Amino acid sequence: MHRKTLALGLSSAFLVTLAACLTAPADFTEQNSAGLNCKPTERPLNGACRLQCGRNRDCPASESCMLVAPGDSLCLDYGRCAYLGDDTECARVNGGGYGYGTYGHESGCVGNATWTTVPPKGDPECGQSHAVRRCAPIGETCAIVNGVTFDFADP
Repeated sequence: MHRKTLALGLSSAFLVTLAACLTAPADFTEQNSAGLNCKPTERPLNGACRLQCGRNRDCPASESCMLVAPGDSLCLDYGRCAYLGDDTECARVNGGGYGYGTYGHESGCVGNATWTTVPPKGDPECGQSHAVRRCAPIGETCAIVNGVTFDFADP
């Protein structure tokens, strides 16, 4: 049997993570951000203007510089990072998904991965890579293959 490795680059990992964030118990959405007047050094997140940063030293003492998306770090008071873990199920579906939302919808393959939390690492914090097993299209079928994903700030 030939095994394929699915290496998700930052942009692919971001798209997978972004799609999964929409159904995850995280507060990454910018809902309630309408009407905010953020400064040029800030960006709206969860109904508040958050200071953009490059390192922990850019943030107030009560916050850390945490990666929320590739190339996008904000000062937050979060204490953990999260990533979409392994799939243990893999199925082909048409027109929808199950498990953790829309991940895999375009390929017709969906899995059942759940969020895994880890302590923050790095500066900015989060953004560490994790080996995962993901449901992916292999020819005309779906199979669980090896891949890589990255963690992001989680409340």
